[in-house]
Amino acid sequence: MKILLCTATPSEVKSIRKQIKNLDLKTKLPIEYLCTGIGNYETIKTLTKYLTQKEEQYFILNIGVCGYLDRKEESIQIASITNLHTKKESIVPIFLEFGKLRNIVSSEHIVDDSKYLEGFEGREIYVDMESRGIEIVAQHFQLPRLLLKVPVDKVGEETKDFNYQLSLKLLEEHINYEKLMTNILHYIKQLETKEDS
Repeated sequence: MKILLCTATPSEVKSIRKQIKNLDLKTKLPIEYLCTGIGNYETIKTLTKYLTQKEEQYFILNIGVCGYLDRKEESIQIASITNLHTKKESIVPIFLEFGKLRNIVSSEHIVDDSKYLEGFEGREIYVDMESRGIEIVAQHFQLPRLLLKVPVDKVGEETKDFNYQLSLKLLEEHINYEKLMTNILHYIKQLETKEDS
């Protein structure tokens, strides 16, 4: 089984790849990188095409940035996804617990005004545009996955004036890539050991 690391943009892939390349792991990392594009539809299309062209089994690792409404944490692990438009919630299976488990609201457009998040009061609110697409495809192909997000912009003016350089910096600093890769490799080894016995 290989790790397929998915991000929305080429700059995110480049930044994360650099962090992983600099790790001092004692084993060769079986990893591939995929830029899915921005938005759930683009993510579904790109990831589905990639997986159907390969005969590999993958552990899907999605790393990206998200917006937040009230509380900004260094990084979060997605445990459930709510479709902003239908309000339908999907539970993300936890194959590997790596961060603070949170819900994310997934949208088809950039959420730059808190009025779009009315009805979600009373819980910590994070928002992105790719989590639902990753989850739909990973569930369809029955692949283990881990969705990690780094909150960058407070929904509103910060979203309208999105600081892309800051987002890349926070992606580098707010995830412990050595621990992450070590945990995923351990999970894959356990999975392969079960399949062999």
